[in-house]
Amino acid sequence: MNYLDLDTNPEMQLITVMVLIPVVFNSIMFWIQDYYLKGDKHAAARIAKEMEEKRRERLRLAELSRIRARVKDRDLSDFSDKSSQSEHSFVDI
Repeated sequence: MNYLDLDTNPEMQLITVMVLIPVVFNSIMFWIQDYYLKGDKHAAARIAKEMEEKRRERLRLAELSRIRARVKDRDLSDFSDKSSQSEHSFVDI
């Protein structure tokens, strides 16, 4: 008589159905529930990192905007200086 043969050994059938299968399935269910309930334990750190990256990007864009505004103001002042000089030279003639 082979003890591991489930077809001919009713005790092994009983152990399999009453012990082994419930232990395996309960372990799987525990693992799934534990994983779900714990959630993403690094979510707060990831969100903080993403917010810091967005803040840095906003600061970079604001600095670029300030630089462009200064360049534009300088170009306009250069243009107005040149045009006023040309007007004066025209009037002088």
